[in-house]
Formats: sequence, C-alpha cells, structure tokens
Amino acid sequence: MNRGGVCKADIEKFCKGVQPGQGRIIQCMKQHEAEFSPACKEQIDADKEEAQEFVKACKPDVEKFCKGVAQGKGRIYRCLKANEAQLSPSCQAHLRK
Repeated sequence: MNRGGVCKADIEKFCKGVQPGQGRIIQCMKQHEAEFSPACKEQIDADKEEAQEFVKACKPDVEKFCKGVAQGKGRIYRCLKANEAQLSPSCQAHLRK
C-alpha cells in the first residue's frame, strides 16, 4: 500500500496526533475515509483491490505454509516471505509488489 504520497495531507489533517502502530492510523483513516480527497479515495480503493488480489493469489500458500500463524502485525507476510522459494508463482509475483 502506498497511501503516503497521495494521502499524506489527508492523514496529517485527520489523523494528526494518532500514535502509529497496532493499526491505529488505518483505523483513523477508516473513520475519516468519507472526508478524504478524491485522489486519496481512489488510492485507497486501488490498495483494497490489490490486497484482495494478493489474498486470492496467496490463499492456498497461506493454508499450506502458514496454517496456525495468527493474523496481524505482518505475521502472515513474514511467513510467506520465509517460504518464498516454495510459493506458487502467482503468490510470489504478488509478494514482490
């Protein structure tokens, strides 16, 4: 996700003072999404679509290599990265984006 550039001003405006970590910035963004600029909203929608494609491409690999790994804090991503050489080509392609 690359919200920093397009959404930076919106994040600074609506989420100023929010301590980064544990999904607090994301939660703040969700609360204020309707107020964000059109360009930022477009980027958020594109990021959501990309995330859905990643989940679809990597779901079998997650079930195979990362079963039992708790979601959140990048644990699934790190598990996939640790098993990258064994992943399906489509998941590898999404992992490298």
